[in-house]
Amino acid sequence: MRLFIKFILIMSVLFVVSCSESNTENNQYPKATYLDELYKYTKTKENDFPGKLIMENEKGVLSVSSCSEYLDNLADYNVVESDENMHMQLYYLQCIAGELQKVANDAKFSLFDGELSNLVINNLDLTTFRSSLRRKLTEGTNTFNALKYDYSHSDKQVTVVSANWKYDFILLARGDYDSDGFEELMVLFIDQSLSSSYYSSDLLLLHKKKSDLLWRASESIKLINSLKGTEGLKNDQ
Repeated sequence: MRLFIKFILIMSVLFVVSCSESNTENNQYPKATYLDELYKYTKTKENDFPGKLIMENEKGVLSVSSCSEYLDNLADYNVVESDENMHMQLYYLQCIAGELQKVANDAKFSLFDGELSNLVINNLDLTTFRSSLRRKLTEGTNTFNALKYDYSHSDKQVTVVSANWKYDFILLARGDYDSDGFEELMVLFIDQSLSSSYYSSDLLLLHKKKSDLLWRASESIKLINSLKGTEGLKNDQ
């Protein structure tokens, strides 16, 4: 009888735990949905967001729930780095992607050899954008090749993995976004810890104007400022 009671108690505990884990899992945003939204950007999705994005500056906090609100305030406000907020930002990156696509021209020149893995691993200057990699970079160590990390790739995605981190680069579009004649690559960058809840994402525009230089990245806030005419892309040096 005692064994039977113990069995019932154990099963009850396991049931409660499984329900708790299920609820937690259901509250997390599936990453595949974010990528789908980025590829399917249209004006009709102006207000089709799953929740508010929280932003702040020295004057206070602002919550936005549409593309127009996000784009209007991006230059003045920073995204609050809470776990849920940083995941939610992926939905709002479609706003920037859509705005950039509107102004993109056909490029006259291209220095992209068609191999995304070669660009990301061997030819991308990691010091030109914010990431958890910054503390590992030095003057002579500024590419993934120098860091000797493992990676996997397809035509449109490169995933780099270290002991505790994963970095995804997903090619969304190509075009001349700054009207200089050279082709740039629009890439979604996801920076994720494998040992904690840290998660971050941004839209990067990869650009290069001389064949003997590394590719550089401009982040979403610089991209939006360039559209408004307040700041252009960084010049290649």
